[in-house]
Parts: sequence; structure tokens; C-alpha cells
Amino acid sequence: MKEDFLHFVWKFKLFNSLNLLTTEGEPITILKNGIHNHHSGPDFSGATIKIGDKLWSGNVEIHIKSSDWIAHSHQTDPAYKNVILHVVFRDDKEIYLDKPGDLPVLELENYISADYLEKYQHLTTSKAWIPCASQFPEVDEFKSNQFLESLVVSRLQRKSRDILRIYLETDKDWNETFYRWIARSFGFKINSEAFETLAASIPLKLIKKHANSVFQVEALLFGQAGFLGADFEEDYPNKLKKEYDFLAKKYALQRLNPVIWKFSKTHPPNFPTKRISQLAAFLCVEQSTFSKLLTLDDFSEIKESLSAMPNEYWKNHYRFDKPSAKLLSGIMGKSSIDNLIINSISTILYAYGQKAENYALVDRSIAVLEGVGAESNGIITNWKKLGFEVLSSKKSQALIELKREKCEKKKCLSCLFGVELIKSN
Repeated sequence: MKEDFLHFVWKFKLFNSLNLLTTEGEPITILKNGIHNHHSGPDFSGATIKIGDKLWSGNVEIHIKSSDWIAHSHQTDPAYKNVILHVVFRDDKEIYLDKPGDLPVLELENYISADYLEKYQHLTTSKAWIPCASQFPEVDEFKSNQFLESLVVSRLQRKSRDILRIYLETDKDWNETFYRWIARSFGFKINSEAFETLAASIPLKLIKKHANSVFQVEALLFGQAGFLGADFEEDYPNKLKKEYDFLAKKYALQRLNPVIWKFSKTHPPNFPTKRISQLAAFLCVEQSTFSKLLTLDDFSEIKESLSAMPNEYWKNHYRFDKPSAKLLSGIMGKSSIDNLIINSISTILYAYGQKAENYALVDRSIAVLEGVGAESNGIITNWKKLGFEVLSSKKSQALIELKREKCEKKKCLSCLFGVELIKSN
């Protein structure tokens, strides 16, 4: 058992609250459980409890064993002087604030139904894809939708932390932040760090200085990425190399070590060389600026920008000097564009909206997800098998967050479905 289970039991009063007694035999009447505190200090604040014939208002501290009070060094912390009740599963040691007998103790072991504990232990030890999949609870549709909505916000907030990290690294320049963030997203997880490093090595203002030429932007990006260090058999990469050598000398650029790029276990359309060519094309489109993004009423323009055509060379190449046996489209596919809008465009709108206290933009960031179809992956396929209808990326993002941040981490007590299952008869 973990302490968070006792927090859960106390919060929802999942114990026999009739005829409660302290370990000293005094009757307990709980009028207010208090507010759950997720920070430092006692676990619940603002509780109102009648103990014996006295009414107390203050804090409640919860432990598995009474001796945990000492183990957690509460006896030296003044924040715990206002604890009016020590709630424990098992009372194994006398604890007091100033003198013996001044801290009432409620031992819950004999008041909690074994059914609640059994359900909790089943969830936390389950090896199933979803811990509660075999007994998935029926949950009110309104409550379910509200919970999933909160998971979308949680996901956006978590991703925003990376954006705000970049924002600080760029001296609070939102244009540069957007450039690095969108570049990172072109890495599609496996090369995301490398793409962010690439963008950080060559400032946006330098890219925009040459944005009227896809060839020059490709030369800058491929050269900085370290892909133009060799002699090539084909004419185009040799031209890129010559252009980069000129620009690198002009701007005192230092190329990256190409070992940072990952090709293995990557499908050719997702090779970093292919994605860099598409990033170069995107950066040369007028609508690819952050200020333009903030004014868009719909995202057809940004989709069009992400579909910008790279140099003709990439219509039959995934890598330099290795022509493809068949003609390629060159441009980014629809699912990849949707992925960028979901994981890059929506998140930076949210981060900027929160930072600027522009809540219309915050709402738009979520509306973006409603306008994009759901992702197609193993996680969503399995949720559909459990009966979830997933029509938009807003719903799929919520379910991905649920799987990764709740189910995989066994945080069932902070999940609506886990809570409903444990509380059910």
C-alpha cells in the first residue's frame, strides 16, 4: 500500500465513518475532511473535526504507520504544529506534538472495506495494457468528457514547458522560439534533439536573409547539419557544398558533427536529410513566420506552407548520391503535416497565449486540435477496442495523455476511471 491510497480514502470518505474512535477511545465526527494539499506541509488543510466534546479546525496528516511521522522529520517542522488529527493505517508508535496525548490518532485499518483495498491493489499490480481494462467502469459521459478535456490541457501544459525553456534560451524572442520549436518538430521524436540543435546553430535572421532562395537555405541547413563535408558524385550536393563553404566563411559558421543524426530504424520518408529539405522549403514561405501564425483564422495556410516543395532533387532522393528507384513526391505527407500541427503549432499557440495572458489564443490552440483528424497509432487503436469513439486529435491527444501519464505510471487514484472503479460497489 502507498500513502496516496490513504489520501484517496480520506478524501472520498471511503471508510465506515460511523462510531469512529481515536486510539484512546474518544469519538470522532468528521464535519469537513479538508482540502488536499499537494505541496509541502500537512496532507489536508482546513479540516473541521469533533473529537470527544471539542470541535477542532486545522490540518490532518496521513501516514501508513504512526512512526512515519518521525521518519519524515515532522517533529522538527513547525508546519505540523497545527495538526489536529493523525490518520494512519496502523498505529505502531506513540506520537505527540509537545507532550504525550496531545495528538489524537485515528487508525483506519479496521474501518476500510477490504473491497476498496483489493481493487486498488489489483490496479497497481496489473500488467494489462490498461490496468482497469478487464473491468472498465461505466462513467457518466459528461464527467468523462470533462476529464478528457482536462487531460488535453495537461498535455499542452507539459509540452509548453519545453517551449518556455527555448523561449528563455533565445532571450525571450518568440520568433526565434517558434523557429527552433518547429525545427524540433520536423525531427519527429527520433531526431527532434538534433533538429533543435541545428536550429540553435544558425539564427533565424540569417535564414530569413536568404529565404528568397530555397537552394541557399538548403545549403545553410545541410552544411550546418554536417552533411556537406564529403565530395559527391552528383552535381546538386556539390553545388550545395560550394555554396555552404562560401556562406560559412562569410558568417563564421561552425558545422555540427553529423553523428547526431539517426537513420537506423527510420523509414526513408522520415530520414533527416528528407526532413531538412522540407524544413528549408517551409522556412522560405512567407506565411511561416510566428507573427503570421498568430493572425491566421484557419490553418489551411499553415498546411499549405508545410506542404511547400523542396528542390527538385528531392523528388528522387532520400539521401545525397543515392537516387531512388521510383519518383517521390518530395513534399511532406498529410499525416506528417497533421502531426506537426498537433504537436507544434497547437502547443506554441497555447504556450504563447498563456505567457501573454491571451486566452483567446489558448482557446484557439485547443480548437486547432478539434479541426485535425485523430492520430492513427497503436494507443488509439487499443482505446477504440475499449469502446472509445475517436474522431479528432483533441480526443486522441487526451487518450494518449491518459495512457502515458496515468495508466503507464499507475496513477489510478488521479484518474477518473480508476477512481470510479474503486468507489463502485
